[in-house]
Amino acid sequence: MNFYIMGVLGHIDHGKTTLTKALTGVDTDQLKEEKQRKISIELGFAPIQFQNNYQASIIDIPGHEKFIKKAIAGASGLDLAILVVAANEGIMYQTKEHLEIISLLSVQRIIVVVTKMDLVNQKELEIITINIKNFLKDTRFSGAKVVHVDGISYRGVSELKHRVSKELEKIPSKDINTPLRMPIDQVFTLRGYGTVTRGTLYDGKITSGQLVTILPGNLRVKVKEMQYHNQITKNAYAGQRVALNISGVNKENIKRGQVIVDSDYYISTQTIDVKIKTVNSLRYKKIKQHEHIMIHIGTTNSTGKIIFFDRNSIEFLPNEEIYCQIRLDNPIVAKKGDSLILRKLSPTETFAGGIILQTQTNKYPFGKETIKKLVRLDNDPLLEQLISLLEEHMMMTEKQLAQYIGVSEHYISKLLSKCVASGVLTSVKGQYTAQTVMNQLRSLVLNKLRNYHRQHPLKYGIPKAELISSLSELYPPNLILNILINLDNDKLICFRGPNVCIKNFRPEFPSETKKEMIKVIRNLEKQGLEPAPVLEILSQSSLNNCVIKDFLFYIEKEGVVERLNDKYVVHYKNIKESIYLLKKYYPYFFTVQDAKKILKLSRKYLIPFLEHLDRKKVTTQESSKRVWIE
Repeated sequence: MNFYIMGVLGHIDHGKTTLTKALTGVDTDQLKEEKQRKISIELGFAPIQFQNNYQASIIDIPGHEKFIKKAIAGASGLDLAILVVAANEGIMYQTKEHLEIISLLSVQRIIVVVTKMDLVNQKELEIITINIKNFLKDTRFSGAKVVHVDGISYRGVSELKHRVSKELEKIPSKDINTPLRMPIDQVFTLRGYGTVTRGTLYDGKITSGQLVTILPGNLRVKVKEMQYHNQITKNAYAGQRVALNISGVNKENIKRGQVIVDSDYYISTQTIDVKIKTVNSLRYKKIKQHEHIMIHIGTTNSTGKIIFFDRNSIEFLPNEEIYCQIRLDNPIVAKKGDSLILRKLSPTETFAGGIILQTQTNKYPFGKETIKKLVRLDNDPLLEQLISLLEEHMMMTEKQLAQYIGVSEHYISKLLSKCVASGVLTSVKGQYTAQTVMNQLRSLVLNKLRNYHRQHPLKYGIPKAELISSLSELYPPNLILNILINLDNDKLICFRGPNVCIKNFRPEFPSETKKEMIKVIRNLEKQGLEPAPVLEILSQSSLNNCVIKDFLFYIEKEGVVERLNDKYVVHYKNIKESIYLLKKYYPYFFTVQDAKKILKLSRKYLIPFLEHLDRKKVTTQESSKRVWIE
């Protein structure tokens, strides 16, 4: 079974409600005021069944200019529009405005129905038909079928049903495997039932008993019961009009424009990137930078500021395409590809329509680069958009990519699997990145290590934590760590304790200071076990402070010297010779006095030396003597 949404639009009193009743048998004017005034005030709904297993919900859209907000809400998400023109009046102001609305909302197919045909003669009917075709000639609906109907006598209704059926056959069936999205257009209470919401399922499916969320507001509710055109049903699918009896929330907490969802695929946003197209004719020709406007998306409308990046105002040309951003005063729920209409606040007038390019977005600078970015979002094929997103955000989850691009997780999952298999993308701990990002980061890490080795030739490498921290402003830490592991596996780098270095790198004295460093080492060797404070020795050299720090670390790490304490270091040969002398005369144990006699050292140098032997586990202290461990 395929489900579709049709809208009946046109000027007030052109017979839309009568036509809807002729097609469906349902009088969509339910309100007392509608009966009294004989005009539609609220959106009306009625089901229609076709023999080719198609079902459609018809929305009877008010034609009065005061109800233009409701007309926009009703026209959002239509699969097929029926534009009504009364034979005795012809094309009127709201005819033009409603055609403009469905054009701006990207409705793909229309049928024009000339109603009240019994009020004119054949010649007049032919003239109105020619006028309609001329009216549509310069629009994207040029060539639309024109059907003549009289809703009272039912003349032409069968032909219209046949034509509608043929048009619906050309429309692809909806994917019910996408995440649920149902914009709310009516909220009320029923005695004995409680809160009821109505709307059209734009995406996915819904089941009686299901827990769902209302956004914005993050209200968690349960679907107690569900009706499809007054018939209780357990399941509803994209393209159907449904009423949901929900629990967990009062009517006062819900309003038209909120959206029922079943996952966190959809989120609330207040900033959207858009491509808009100006209308054919305007009374007021200018929209200024940061001007407050009204935005209509689905069943919601909100005020907000329009932000241009290549101009300071719109000086109108008909059908001009403009890339811009809208910063809304209130959060909305939408996705990439949704249609919208923009209207001036004062005086009220529709000035543009368009599509959403991105819903999770940031503020951008004024200029050509921002326009190029928005053009890419609009024009690039799906794979290029995917790579572009990952090059900008570095790493994203499957869900985030689906949200940004505006496709289902099921679809993006298949695409990501293909891209990973072909090497275009890489998966890292449940997130994805572009191979171009990986290559860029690999080169950056290797260059950073090479530069570090040049600047610190005596260090064993850069501390891993320091390396990750230095890159984390540009790249996620998980991605950096993954690159380090890959480079290690590829034998391009290696880990030395807490440090990272280029494979086969060995610290060595830099040529410009090598002689001075060797001289310092020789001086330390000459001083035996009675050295001057190490900082004093180094300060007398020509080495600068930065080099001194690296040099001291290096000669300790390499075992050239051994540190007795914060003040003194001793050449390893002097340590070795002293141990040899002590063992020669005292092969099992010795006292401080024994060591002093053999080594001829004052306590100032002797005690630090002996404590050093204890720390090295060469000796161990037992009472007043030291015993050799080996």
